[in-house]
Amino acid sequence: LTLKHPDERLVAFEKSDHLGLDISFRKTLSTRPWISAVSGGTLETWNIENPNLSVAPHDRILAINGVSGAALEMVEKLKDPNSSYVYMTVLHYGIGQEA
Repeated sequence: LTLKHPDERLVAFEKSDHLGLDISFRKTLSTRPWISAVSGGTLETWNIENPNLSVAPHDRILAINGVSGAALEMVEKLKDPNSSYVYMTVLHYGIGQEA
């Protein structure tokens, strides 16, 4: 059995019509949303250009554009029309990949 602490990563990418980010959370049970899929879009481009800072499914989202706390509030920041970039702090677990 090997225990590993997750890496905290700051991800910054330009907002577009297709972020390529699927997020899951439970309104009553989960305080932190998690990434359920990265499928194309600007996030996948970020991952390709920044392999040492890439994010993946199962990573926990700590903050989006400076907002941490309630999952719904963080997810709503992705829709903010006043922001042209997404700044996301995540805990990267490296599940199913080399960390």
